[in-house]
Amino acid sequence: MSKTPAKIAPAEARAMFLAALRSNNHTALTSEIAFFTTLPVSVVRRCGLKLASENKVAAVLVPGRGKGEYRFTITQLDLFESKEITRTSFWQTFRKILGF
Repeated sequence: MSKTPAKIAPAEARAMFLAALRSNNHTALTSEIAFFTTLPVSVVRRCGLKLASENKVAAVLVPGRGKGEYRFTITQLDLFESKEITRTSFWQTFRKILGF
């Protein structure tokens, strides 16, 4: 019985790819990212090259087995990435201060 890879959405693969790069000092080889994300190397390569075409990461071909590997580096840090901001109301702050 052969194992077929599970289908993954492209947006989810990109998020996993970028998370692996962030956790590894913003740079990693294709095989390292595949190891961290448990994605196939071909998916990692395609995902990285797609992000490189969008100028989100830099892709440099380094010598290696076969056709070589890519070293992906995040070119722009996520300074302006939208994050959910939770605001507390006046009464929530008041109760927190009083210990209710």
